[in-house]
Amino acid sequence: MAGFRLTTKVQVSGWRFLLRRVEHAIVRRDTRMFDDPLQFYSRAVFAGVVVSVLICLGAALMAYFKPLGKQGSDQLLVDRTTNQLYVMLPGSNLLRPVYNLTSARLALGNSGTPSAVKSEELNRLPKGQPIGIPGAPYATPTGTPASRWTLCDTVAKPDSSAPKVETSILIRSLATDLAVGPMRPNQGMLVSFEGGNWLVTADGRHSIDLGDRAVSSAVGIPVTAKATPVSEGLFNALANMGPWQLPAIPAAGAPNTVGLPENLVIGSVFQTATESDP
Repeated sequence: MAGFRLTTKVQVSGWRFLLRRVEHAIVRRDTRMFDDPLQFYSRAVFAGVVVSVLICLGAALMAYFKPLGKQGSDQLLVDRTTNQLYVMLPGSNLLRPVYNLTSARLALGNSGTPSAVKSEELNRLPKGQPIGIPGAPYATPTGTPASRWTLCDTVAKPDSSAPKVETSILIRSLATDLAVGPMRPNQGMLVSFEGGNWLVTADGRHSIDLGDRAVSSAVGIPVTAKATPVSEGLFNALANMGPWQLPAIPAAGAPNTVGLPENLVIGSVFQTATESDP
């Protein structure tokens, strides 16, 4: 009995070559095979199969480790079918319907996002009484960037006995030239509002007593200075930084202990004359 005659590697390679030549004849109508562009198609198919398998494997892993439609440890839930909101309060195993998202966040004490859960999963849990604020907005407004606005006062007839203040408000970014800039730390402006005098600095407004020359002269305010009136809007927009006053002198008024005349008590201001003075 004759033994089996196994196919050799050369025969298999030749058979594959003939198949590829037939493919070229059918697709390209050319059997010379100077180049083989069909190999890129087969590689593309293989790469597509590999990518599809990886995607399916990743989806299976996500479904296993983080399944959708399951409650898990979430406390703010929403029914995927009816969109009904539920909360599970800490220390309770009851699922409570809630009227709106604002009420749910207030009950839980955080701004969490609802997790979508299947109706079948929610029906397995015991339910309690509805909670919340009827009529409250469904969701709280989100934080927005700070608005930019400008308040300007224009004083008409500033030298008259009754100057008039006109106020303008610009609800947009203010475009100014280089001559206009923020107040520097060594600058100030004397203003008046409802009979009181205020010194405006880069920090805010300070009440100031112009009758106290020790205070006013220390900041360079002359006796003839006239305060500029401001509107109530501009006055309220400036932060109240307290009264402008000289720093407290410890033991002011007490006798000096450095051998000076007795009338020069602690806190006194005096000057000396020398022979070189005119």
